[in-house]
Amino acid sequence: MNVMGDATYRPADIVRWLEVGQTAGAPTPVRLPIPATVTKEEWSNRVRTVVESALTAGKGALDQVQRKHVEETAYILHADALEYNGLTKTKRVPYNKVKAVRDLGSDRFRIDHEGGSLEIKPVAHLVSGRIRVPVGWIRNGTEVPFSLLIEELAARCGVEIEAV
Repeated sequence: MNVMGDATYRPADIVRWLEVGQTAGAPTPVRLPIPATVTKEEWSNRVRTVVESALTAGKGALDQVQRKHVEETAYILHADALEYNGLTKTKRVPYNKVKAVRDLGSDRFRIDHEGGSLEIKPVAHLVSGRIRVPVGWIRNGTEVPFSLLIEELAARCGVEIEAV
C-alpha cells in the first residue's frame, strides 16, 4: 500500500525569461504607404519587408505557444497513478500498469505501460558554454532537480530506471 501523498511537478520559473525574450524580439508593425507609381526595385523591397515581418510575427506566435506549453505542463503523482497535464492532452497512468521506466539519454525518459507509453523530457535546458543542464521542477512549491520526478515515479511504480 502506498502511503505517499500527492506531489505536483511543474516546470521551474523560466516563463518570465521566455516573456522577456518574447518582448525583446517583438515585431514592429509594418505600414507601407502606396504611391501612385512604384518602381520594380521599390516593389521588390516592399515585398521583402512584408515577408520578413510575416516571418517575425510567425516566430512570435511560436514563442507564445511554447510559453503556453511550459505554463500548462504538470506531472501529478497521486497515491495510485501518474497524471500528465499538457497543452493539448491529459493522461493518467496507474502505477500498477507501468512496465518500465527507460532512460533514453539526452534527459529523455519513457514510461512504458499497458496500453502505450509516455515520454518525459525537460521543457527547456540551461546552457553555459559546453554545459547543458535540464531545467528542474517546482515540486509542491519547492525547486528540485529534473531527475527527482523520474526517481520518485520509478519508486512509486516499484521499478528500476533502465538505460536503453
